[in-house]
Amino acid sequence: MWQFKIIGFIAVIIATSAIGFLKSQQLKIRYKKLCAFQNGLMELKEHIRLNSGELDRILKQSFTIDYNDFTHLEKEDVEILKDFFDKLGMSDSIAEEKRCELYANLLNPRITGAKDKYMGLGKLYRSIGVLSGVFICIFFI
Repeated sequence: MWQFKIIGFIAVIIATSAIGFLKSQQLKIRYKKLCAFQNGLMELKEHIRLNSGELDRILKQSFTIDYNDFTHLEKEDVEILKDFFDKLGMSDSIAEEKRCELYANLLNPRITGAKDKYMGLGKLYRSIGVLSGVFICIFFI
């Protein structure tokens, strides 16, 4: 009889810990995606400056991630990026260079906020996941 309870307790602790770790991982993914978008914008700026070719090709060369994939990003992050991509290619190359730099700078506070959130809340989510599993097990004993 105790074997089933112990297996159940372990399963509860594993499940709640996994939830905490997954929530923490989502914060980390957001931070890494924002950094990748910023790096891609700076590389796109250089490709535009060097007149490397047509827009579709240099977009694929500049971004290491899919530049149309906005999953794990907050609404404000998506608004900034969609605004950039919607108006991309409507100006001359000098204006586009400046737009790339402007939007990369607009992402700086978002990246800093995402990093702070990951460093603070990521640890909290992991701890709460483990401790809530332990608390549930103690409650059922």
